[in-house]
Amino acid sequence: MAYLRTVFVLVLLSILVQAFAQDKKTNLRGWFDAKEDDPHVQNALQFATEEYNKANNGDYILRVHKTIKLKKKVVAGMMYLMEVDVITTKCTNADSIPEVCPNEKNTSKIKRCTFQVLRVPWKTITELQNSYCR
Repeated sequence: MAYLRTVFVLVLLSILVQAFAQDKKTNLRGWFDAKEDDPHVQNALQFATEEYNKANNGDYILRVHKTIKLKKKVVAGMMYLMEVDVITTKCTNADSIPEVCPNEKNTSKIKRCTFQVLRVPWKTITELQNSYCR
């Protein structure tokens, strides 16, 4: 009888472990919410806005006004998906120090931007994979 009880407990434990492992795998494959105060998220967002501003070829610099949605995903590194409202500054890329550029007074120039950044720290890779503003 003790033998059957032991077998039953071991089978039950193995089923629970597999169910828990499957749940964890699902979470690791998909996107999950990221916190705004996470330094890695802040670094990815800063990198994304700097790269976006560099690619604007002399257009006015954008600065993050408000975060809307922040997600991250484990890949071969970490992928960050950030949806933010940005505001146009009065500086062009030629002037280019966004932190000291005054904001445009016209708030109708607020745009919604989505940035996707891949960061692989052990290979010192940070790439802006995708970006668009509307």
